[in-house]
Amino acid sequence: MKRRLFLARVDWVIFSVMLLVAVSFLETQPALALERQDLDLTLEEVEYIANNPEVNSLVVVGAAPIQYMDKNGEVQGISKLILEEIAAATGLRFNCLAFDSLEQLRAVAQDGDIVVGIPQAYADAIPGLVLSRPYLTSVSIQFQHKSVDPEKLDGKIFAAVEGGNIPSGIPAGSVRYFDTREEAMAAVNAGTAHYGYGNAYSVAYYTLQNGYRNLVTVPLEREQREYCLAPINPDPLLMSILNKALAEIDNDTILSIILSSTTRMDQELTWSKILDTYKGVIWALLVIVIILLLLLIFFHRRGRKELELQNRRYAMLAELSNEFIFHYCPEMDTLSFSQHSIDSFGENIARIAEVVKATLTQQLKQRQTMTGSNISNDAILPPIPGCNVTFRLVTSPICTDDGELREILGKLIDVSKELAEKEALVTRAQLDGLTGVLNAVTIRELVEERLSQKSRGILDAFIILDADNFKKVNDTLGHYAGDQVLKGIANTLSSIFRATDIIGRFGGDEFCIYMKNVPSPEFLHNKCRQLVNATRRIVGDVIVSTCAGAVLVRDKRSYEEVFQAADSALYQAKAEGPGQVVVLTCAKNTSGDNQ
Repeated sequence: MKRRLFLARVDWVIFSVMLLVAVSFLETQPALALERQDLDLTLEEVEYIANNPEVNSLVVVGAAPIQYMDKNGEVQGISKLILEEIAAATGLRFNCLAFDSLEQLRAVAQDGDIVVGIPQAYADAIPGLVLSRPYLTSVSIQFQHKSVDPEKLDGKIFAAVEGGNIPSGIPAGSVRYFDTREEAMAAVNAGTAHYGYGNAYSVAYYTLQNGYRNLVTVPLEREQREYCLAPINPDPLLMSILNKALAEIDNDTILSIILSSTTRMDQELTWSKILDTYKGVIWALLVIVIILLLLLIFFHRRGRKELELQNRRYAMLAELSNEFIFHYCPEMDTLSFSQHSIDSFGENIARIAEVVKATLTQQLKQRQTMTGSNISNDAILPPIPGCNVTFRLVTSPICTDDGELREILGKLIDVSKELAEKEALVTRAQLDGLTGVLNAVTIRELVEERLSQKSRGILDAFIILDADNFKKVNDTLGHYAGDQVLKGIANTLSSIFRATDIIGRFGGDEFCIYMKNVPSPEFLHNKCRQLVNATRRIVGDVIVSTCAGAVLVRDKRSYEEVFQAADSALYQAKAEGPGQVVVLTCAKNTSGDNQ
């Protein structure tokens, strides 16, 4: 902050010097009127202006604020504003032609009418110039690099403007020429030259505009420079017009022109200026940014470690729970498994991935076609070729805030053992616990299902088998012997009838068989006779035989109707004696047999 205040004070001092120089110039010019009056032009001068309204004015730029070229390529400065005042008073039109150096101007001097803003020190470079009365006076000051001692200039390089006079006492070998005052000052500021002279206006202007921080100025006791207009081919009428116009410019106008030109700067914002002015602030911001970056890196690394630890924890849990994690991207149609899954699946990984992708794709299609449908988060995968494991697929969709599906996280769970146990429980619930054939509830369900699906014209049969003298076996030989008799009958039934036939036990010593697609009543009768003969056995001193009652099922019947008909046939067979068979057509007895 102190440095910025100091620089601001230095800039204000320089600007104040420029203002004092302007005021002192006005105080030393008694010939300039205090108030503007109409020009007292002669008839010849009026005719001259009418016949020669265009004045080609040659200007050496690079001496701001006196005369320079702005960034748009237009001549600007005190001299340009003076010409505008003269033009307003006389009607002359000044066409300004800009040159970068006096050498360039001198090469084409004969093509112009006047040279603008030239002091006596430079007028000798162009023969035949006659100077007008001055419109601006400036003192000369010395500018030098801050490392140079103003009392020890011997051997130092002097920065001079091409075409100007070299001050006395400066060796020619120590002079380095530049096209403009600005270039000379830039060289001294950079240290490629050591010192130079210039008018106070230009030195102050370029110091402010370009931010020269390596320059210091030293006042000189030298003659003042007077800036004039100089007709190239001496013309008394043109000279008289110019002098009269200059004489009529009042002091207030001159001061206004000087202030306007000296405060109008095209300051170029460069990195060096920014760094020099805000160096402390920039360093502070840089330190803050570095600290923030370090904190960001620290928290990012810590968060990444926590995430990695969490991922490892999930992976371990998945391994312990026999789960296999995967990630699916619908847009890219890519499926990736965890390392545990890859190691566990081995060569089956490709086939498993194919089935998983097919299942997910089918779920996505259903989600698109069904309004309000979502991805099923639990499903059993279809059988996988070459893999004897059954998997449950559990998924969790990840969507954007707009509900757009981005990816799917899921896992496969081995449910082979669970399904096998469940299937065993279901099977156990359907079978008779003693004999292993179907129980009464399952028999009814399966027979009802068959009756509802059977077509007309298809001949089925329902047989009920009952053991004779079974109670005597239990009473004389015990229940174990009775159980063995029942198991033997069940084994005989399973060996005689087809796998498509429904074989079961109602309870006690009663069994039943539902036969599908019976060829004829005779076939059924013979089958019943075979059954009765095969189940006859001697247990201890007890002869165990069976009776069979059967019914043919032709038309649509209910389970109760079929059961009652077969039970009625069995009742008739039991009435006829042990080992008898009775077959009905649901209405009447078709045959009887005694054994």
